Amino acid sequence: MKPYKKRKAMQKNIILLGGSNSVMGDGLQKGIQDSLMNKDEFKFYNFGLGACNSFQNFYELKRKRNKEIFENAELIITESNVNDVINTCNSYENIPLDTFYRNLSWFYKELYFLNKKVVSLLLPNYFENYRLINNMHRKLCEEYGFNCIDMQEYYENYALQEFSKTIDWGHQLSSIMQRVGKNIIDSIEIFQMPKKLAITNDNPKFFECTPKDMIVKKGKIKEDYLVNSMYGEQIYRLDSNTILAFPKKMQGCCLVGLHTWNNTREWKENFKEPKGWDECSLSYASLELCNDIHSNDTCNNAYNGGGGAKHYKRDKYIKLCD
Repeated sequence: MKPYKKRKAMQKNIILLGGSNSVMGDGLQKGIQDSLMNKDEFKFYNFGLGACNSFQNFYELKRKRNKEIFENAELIITESNVNDVINTCNSYENIPLDTFYRNLSWFYKELYFLNKKVVSLLLPNYFENYRLINNMHRKLCEEYGFNCIDMQEYYENYALQEFSKTIDWGHQLSSIMQRVGKNIIDSIEIFQMPKKLAITNDNPKFFECTPKDMIVKKGKIKEDYLVNSMYGEQIYRLDSNTILAFPKKMQGCCLVGLHTWNNTREWKENFKEPKGWDECSLSYASLELCNDIHSNDTCNNAYNGGGGAKHYKRDKYIKLCD
């Protein structure tokens, strides 16, 4: 008779969503990874992307390729308030507050209907509108029963505002962020599940549409797979004469975000690598969205963000601007 072998339990996922505070190698994610080292029942996924607001977190949540990862989550950690504040007040994104709150509400509602433990991490910052943006997060956490780690409130209660700027205006000491990550993992069992609310998900339906799903009206697209130290993406390169049209099934939909990868490697053009923060903020690609009536240029740089809604009532095209 063969000896009984205990079936290995399916791993549950720990998911991190956020900006550079989630990406920095010696900070929050290190604390999480180190604490999970001897916990074989968990697998860690980091979907953070530097300098991106909560719409990037929402995008990763709704991507087809991540669907099973989120459905098998034990804990979802989201941090974005620093970039949310910056993106609503700086001259680059300057997202209207009503648009930002709409996007944030979509995100929190989608998180709620996953029925998973959620931790919203509010990091200290002191830009314009920081109280308003933080209160939006707090309100939605309270509404859905999410766990909220409010470092902003803690720092203010203990007069640590200047200490919070030790590194710069947007990042905390790596040793502190490591400890935060460790404490989050150590507290998995005590974090609460969301509230049980008698509500339905009345968010709009969201769709991904890649260039491969579109109609090539002119020129061509080149498929490639790009990777760097953290990310891997299937990309579609547009030439200067490429014009893409949305398929008919997208008519009546709204464009709420664009995902671009502005890459410099292995192309004949002599692109130059950005040398600092200011150059990263410059436009590296400019796409024109147009139909028979309207035309709108949208600039894409090193960062992701969510904009307003643009309806497709007629044929809509995408092409590179001249």
